[in-house]
Amino acid sequence: MGLPAEDLKEQGIVSSPLTVKQRIASFLPSKSGYIVLTIEGYDGIEEGIIVFKKGNLVAAMYEYLKYGITVLGDLALARFFNAASRQGVIDVFDLTQEQVEITFRFNEKAILTKSLKFGDIDRMIPKQYDEMLAQNVLSKVIKRYEDKFDVLGKFGLTKAGE
Repeated sequence: MGLPAEDLKEQGIVSSPLTVKQRIASFLPSKSGYIVLTIEGYDGIEEGIIVFKKGNLVAAMYEYLKYGITVLGDLALARFFNAASRQGVIDVFDLTQEQVEITFRFNEKAILTKSLKFGDIDRMIPKQYDEMLAQNVLSKVIKRYEDKFDVLGKFGLTKAGE
């Protein structure tokens, strides 16, 4: 998601979901900008971005950096809040209304189907990180380790003693 990075408002360490909720609260009720959350996830570094427009959470993107895979919109939002249950780094940026509109033009698929209210956040952050969200996306690109018996099985050869 191409977002301007020149107006960094704050940076910090995420030590709990409360940290993320506090940063989100800083955008309410009328600010515009975005929050970047970076964690060590299921299989490498993961980075989520949520975008606010006039205090409403309106867009999301989530990237599995090791694989160059990006998830957009509602699916990305679930992954962002899943990441909020882990320790990581958070960056908060302010945007003008014009910058948000330009961002939407270049990233239409990142727009959420409905905006999220602050009260909905508690139910969206899980108690612990759920690896299944990453596994669902990465299952097509992560190759399972094959031992020598798996390779022999591909050629119709059986294990010794069978």
